[in-house]
Amino acid sequence: MSTDTYKLPDEIIKLRDIGILRDLDTHLVETVARTHGVPKTAGPDGALLLALASHALDNGHVCLSLNKDDIFSEIAADAERPDHRLPDACVDWLDKALSPGVFPGEWSPVVGAPADNKPFVLDGNRLHVRRMYDYEHSVAEKLLALARGTGDETHSMDNAIGELLQDADQRKAATMALSRRLTIITGGPGTGKTYTVARILALLSQEAEASSRPLRVRLAAPTGKAAARMGESIRQAQNEIGDQFRPSVTVEPACTLERLLVFRSDSPYFRHNADNPLDADVVIVDEASMIDIAKMAKLLDALGPAARLVLLGDMHQLASVQPGSVLAELCESKGLEECVARLTTSRRFPPESPVGHLSQAVNEAQDARAAEAAWETLQRAEHTESAEAPSTRVQTFEVPAELATRRGVVNTAFARSILAGYRGFLSAQSPAEVFDALGEFRVLCALRRGPFGALRVNTLIEEILSLQKLASDGTLKELQPSRPLKRTGEFYDHRVIMITRNDHAIGLFNGDVGVVLPDSDRKGELAVFFADDA
Repeated sequence: MSTDTYKLPDEIIKLRDIGILRDLDTHLVETVARTHGVPKTAGPDGALLLALASHALDNGHVCLSLNKDDIFSEIAADAERPDHRLPDACVDWLDKALSPGVFPGEWSPVVGAPADNKPFVLDGNRLHVRRMYDYEHSVAEKLLALARGTGDETHSMDNAIGELLQDADQRKAATMALSRRLTIITGGPGTGKTYTVARILALLSQEAEASSRPLRVRLAAPTGKAAARMGESIRQAQNEIGDQFRPSVTVEPACTLERLLVFRSDSPYFRHNADNPLDADVVIVDEASMIDIAKMAKLLDALGPAARLVLLGDMHQLASVQPGSVLAELCESKGLEECVARLTTSRRFPPESPVGHLSQAVNEAQDARAAEAAWETLQRAEHTESAEAPSTRVQTFEVPAELATRRGVVNTAFARSILAGYRGFLSAQSPAEVFDALGEFRVLCALRRGPFGALRVNTLIEEILSLQKLASDGTLKELQPSRPLKRTGEFYDHRVIMITRNDHAIGLFNGDVGVVLPDSDRKGELAVFFADDA
């Protein structure tokens, strides 16, 4: 390797060891530096910002905010332990790089303005990886163009809308979908999003019949499970309202976005695009909060010149795993206000229920005091039982400063909760019993990385259930399972896995949960069972 090429300083390389950067981040910076002629004497301040901009994608952001407080907040969330922090040298480099002025000059070969053809884009106070900048601007332009587009007048459909939908918010959503090219329907669980869109399909069929213009509708969702639920809900609705559906509309079976756009194994792009648009007059996508910025750009690119788009989802749900909180941003966009219908009445969780109280408090929380009030709301939740709401029990657990000490011993209160919660799961043997038990207890994490992130917590749970790193004073002995996990190799008995990418060939999709168990049909050989197999 030439000694004249740029190499990252050891202080930045070490950030991988504490979870602040990935191998991909450091490799990307070194590669673009070498291929674009960055001098080997270039300062480490610019390199650190570029590596953090790359890592921001892994945290679901489309760019890096060049604000010191924002950067340190992200670093604190990413570090594997609370005491992991930036080395002093890196702090000094950040201070230098974020001082008023332009981006460190030695890095100009790889960083430029939006109009420049360079790997990174500096746009005001934001640093983007080029492809994310392009995706974001493509999505913005196409959505604004859709928002300006209008369909037919719907005055003649007012009576039909009123007959099918009694809720005022749902009627507003239907009117939008019939009169605009872009409609965004957002609402929490049980507010009737799919119920509403099923009636919208009936109304579209009536409109198409009246105008003698057949319509083709495509239904899609980010995951196979979501697509299956959507399809089932639409079929139920068709049975409920019967002859309100006219044959003038062809509704294709619901599928994943990958199948809708036609996935290509040899390319990150799809077969349907601006040059080969979808054969659809209306495209309806459920669970839109799970759509990342790249996939949204490709979906919009594949819409025909006169096609309508209806997006359904909950803007308050966690954003997609990949970069971009697309649905939440769209619902708050000033330029799309006329295209957003908000469903607010939940039939699943009444306002007086514990979940209803907590959901409202969390969604409305804007500061630390409001967050404390939301926590108190959950703590006040009591045992409830009625004909509509089955018996439920809400437990709260105050998270300690650390889930495990520096010596690796797991916090006793946390370990007690895990051992008690998963006792039935460990003792279950048949696939059906295992999935029933697994559904009884969940640990939810707000973050993927960091000391309280899902990756760290999952590791601790596996250690607890295999009776490792527990306190040696015997306080947890009565909770210890008779069949603890035996972690041998990558796949072992009772290991829980999740599919993270759709695979149409074998019928497994993003979000599917499986459990490794002995297969009685194969003389006890380990196999992965999924809920549909149980």
